[in-house]
Parts: sequence; C-alpha cells; structure tokens
Amino acid sequence: MYFAPPIDYDKIMKRIPCGSVITVGKIREYFAKLSGADFTEPITAGVFVSIAAWASYQRSEDKTPYWRTLKANGELNEKYPGGVKYQVLCKRL
Repeated sequence: MYFAPPIDYDKIMKRIPCGSVITVGKIREYFAKLSGADFTEPITAGVFVSIAAWASYQRSEDKTPYWRTLKANGELNEKYPGGVKYQVLCKRL
C-alpha cells in the first residue's frame, strides 16, 4: 500500500487540462503503479484531494483546477469549495 502526500495529489490535479477530467481512482492507480504498490489508500486519497481543493480555494495565485477531479465513481464532489453548483460554473475553466 502506498500513501501519496497531499502535495502530490495537488501536482497531478494541476496537470489536468481544460476540457478534461480525472477521477481520484485514476490518480490513485497512477501513484500505485509509480511506486510499485498494489494500491493506494482510498480514504487518505479523498482527504488529500479535498485538502488540495480547499488550499487552492484560499489562494489568490497558483490555483488548482480541483473541479476537474471527480470522485472515484465519476461524480462531482459536493465537499469541494462551493459545492456542486460552483463546479458546474467552473466547467469551462
């Protein structure tokens, strides 16, 4: 099992281009493969993605487009800053 730090989730989330999305599950798969682990821990992954989203929301520069990172099942994350309504407004960014 591998535990990627929150900053690594943030780095991946910043690489998702406009018009594309990724799931937390895909990010976890990437980290597991990269580290040679069987899997990454799902609960901390969700917490760390949320930390990256809230940190971005509180910054005025170097924003992370967290609305492009979906829950593992492909749904918008209602726990992100502004909830689902804000994510729908940001979909063009």
